Amino acid sequence: MALMTTSRKSSREAIEIAKVLSSLIPDSHFERRGTKSIDDVVKIARKKGHQRVVVVADDKSTISLHFISLDGMKWDWMPVTVEVSGFGCPADVPRVRFLDGDLWELFGFEPEDGGAVLKKTQNKLVFKQGRAKLLEMKVKFVEAGAGGKP
Repeated sequence: MALMTTSRKSSREAIEIAKVLSSLIPDSHFERRGTKSIDDVVKIARKKGHQRVVVVADDKSTISLHFISLDGMKWDWMPVTVEVSGFGCPADVPRVRFLDGDLWELFGFEPEDGGAVLKKTQNKLVFKQGRAKLLEMKVKFVEAGAGGKP
């Protein structure tokens, strides 16, 4: 369960990635960041019952995903960043029901049987249903420094 948001001054591509991820990941929602602080976004996520906040941040050359873990009244940046270098999405993509490997922890939900699958390779996140590839994002997993924030 994750709340997807963007950096304050985000590009159309970053907004689109956040919206697509919120439609793919079960029990996820998209919230426009606007002028909200991270603390404000975390409060919204808690009210909606989310365990994670995913911030889709962009600068002039890179779009990246940053993860916040919510634990009771505390929150902290998770020590991983996903840099996105390629993105394309068909209009009709079903919700993911299973996350491969350790991805379920990043997005904050337990895997289920059946449905679409999100798999991680060395440099890609691939959403599949059966043998059909629904979406592929070229990514780079980066161990974030202290605090992991964008």
